[in-house]
Amino acid sequence: MFRQKYATYRFIDGEPGLWGPTPYGNISKNNIDTALAAVDELHKQDAKFVKVYGNIQEDVLEAVVKKSSKLNLEVAVDILHTKSIDSIKAADHGVKWLEHASSIVHSLYPDYNTQISVDEFERISQIEVSEQRLTEVLTYLIEKEVKIVPTLSLYRHLAEGRIFNPPELDQSKQMKLLDEDKVFTVDDQFNEIDSQLNDHFRSRQKWEYEQVKAITEKHLELGGEVYTGTDAPAGTWVYPGLSMIEELNEFKRFNLNNFEILKKASLDAKE
Repeated sequence: MFRQKYATYRFIDGEPGLWGPTPYGNISKNNIDTALAAVDELHKQDAKFVKVYGNIQEDVLEAVVKKSSKLNLEVAVDILHTKSIDSIKAADHGVKWLEHASSIVHSLYPDYNTQISVDEFERISQIEVSEQRLTEVLTYLIEKEVKIVPTLSLYRHLAEGRIFNPPELDQSKQMKLLDEDKVFTVDDQFNEIDSQLNDHFRSRQKWEYEQVKAITEKHLELGGEVYTGTDAPAGTWVYPGLSMIEELNEFKRFNLNNFEILKKASLDAKE
């Protein structure tokens, strides 16, 4: 039985907030004082880290990291949708965690962001980044002690939809219980999101999925810290628990044995 509960405070975003204006879940302001007040509040609540989001401005990020560092709090970022802060800039400011391995793609493809046009994406997606450039970026991040959580199962489901790995998960007892649940109703959320995803979005997610796989493989090869996570139940078809099985299967491609993979999802994650 679990006897400890962990709650989170709002994450720090910029304007316009990716989840809208400031509500109970996030702070969406391009204001340093507001962001620093949020860091103070997190510290008072005995938080272990601060999380910032994709529209944060660089001057706000710099201030948040400096303040957090003084309070012995590490900063994690989900900046998948950033237009201005790549992984090198984030590392230079002192960010220690890149959730979804976010913004590394931006370091490899400086013209890329998730809001570019279809034609611009088609151009960028044809570019092949050299092994040397990938190694340079990841080596720099490792020197800065940056850790990544690639959430490959999330990328794959956004690209492929409701296809499970392994397929047997779809027939599992856990899935049956989720289908019967009348409170969580996560499938309603997934179906609503899924209905709004067009072919171009899926092709872009497929491209990002392939990029993040290559990033993860090289980061591990270079001795970088990589951890397992799924972001469940965000996005589509990523279920708490079940998706961790999918994520462990994703890690089979990275020349890790079963013990090493399980260790990443248990002892290393706890650490």
